[in-house]
Amino acid sequence: MEKPMCHVHSNLSKIKSYGRNRRQNNTTNISENQQRIQQQVNTNTIEFQKKVEMLQQKMKEVRSHVKQTKNRLNSFHRNLD
Repeated sequence: MEKPMCHVHSNLSKIKSYGRNRRQNNTTNISENQQRIQQQVNTNTIEFQKKVEMLQQKMKEVRSHVKQTKNRLNSFHRNLD
């Protein structure tokens, strides 16, 4: 009768150990996933900032072109008068 009890105890010990290891692995995986997500967020943020800067530059160019066009149009109208 003792032999099966030792066997059961041994199996319980293995199961507990497996559970502990699995929890540690899950915690590690969660931490690694969080780091990977944060790196992706940082990369996306940098790319977004570059796009915003590019669009701001384009807006400056467009405003400049609008101003030039207005000046030309005003000049043209003055010449018509």
